[in-house]
Amino acid sequence: MLRVSVRIRDCVHYRGFRYGGFNNNIYEDYVVGLAKGAQRRNLREKLVNRVLAYTGNDFSSALNIVLEQKYPPWIYPWTFRAVYSVATAPPSAHENPDIICHHSPQGVLASHINREFGWLEGAFAAMQVGYKPEQCGYVRLMRMKGCEGSRYLVLDGNHRIAAMHALGVNELLADVETPLLGSIHASRLWPGVLCGAHRHRDAIAIFNRYFEETNRELSELPTQRLIVNEPLEI
Repeated sequence: MLRVSVRIRDCVHYRGFRYGGFNNNIYEDYVVGLAKGAQRRNLREKLVNRVLAYTGNDFSSALNIVLEQKYPPWIYPWTFRAVYSVATAPPSAHENPDIICHHSPQGVLASHINREFGWLEGAFAAMQVGYKPEQCGYVRLMRMKGCEGSRYLVLDGNHRIAAMHALGVNELLADVETPLLGSIHASRLWPGVLCGAHRHRDAIAIFNRYFEETNRELSELPTQRLIVNEPLEI
């Protein structure tokens, strides 16, 4: 793993949201709104609607792409983890580790949405003081090499990256993991393809999704159930 300077506009979220001001990024739209003085209630309502509109625990629904078969999300074909991947049951609402990346058929806890508000607003407040990775840890990225450049999948630090963009930062120092076969030119040798876990065409489609120039429009029509285990802080 190398520590290098990376442009924020080359960073992407697991679900394909590009950072750097391309809109339709759940995290960035929220903190950019904070920076512009938007009504917090409106920002929170929009985030709630976007969270409740997300359903499905497979790459097709996560990335909004058509694939020939279903794959568990975040098991990337170009990593060796793909060889050992096994299907897992969807998380329960109480166990769901990340409501932006994972869908629970039971619904979404209000407490988890409140926690997301806190993380976003906390990151925005912290980055106003400055990015201090020596104290709080470096953003972690995975480099993906395409035909005409690289994109960096954010493994840890989405909230901070969103906040830095909102505050006018263009580059950041990050710890970058470069998979041995993390290039489009090595797609026939990707572990997930070689072991048969991923069809080659689907693996290419997943990889290329992270290289789209603009972000796809996000649905704001809620389809999931909100579980009110505590008052929603709107």
